Amino acid sequence: MVDSSFDGCVMLNTDGASKYSGSAGCGGLIHGTDVEWLGGFSKNI
Repeated sequence: MVDSSFDGCVMLNTDGASKYSGSAGCGGLIHGTDVEWLGGFSKNI
């Protein structure tokens, strides 16, 4: 659970990875303070 001072906020978590071959990707998710999923994304770059 998140501190109540963050009520009404959203959080963005991101990550990325790359390989020696040069391929790479990134992604993330957006969630509220009650850990409800609001959206996400992924992309090959």
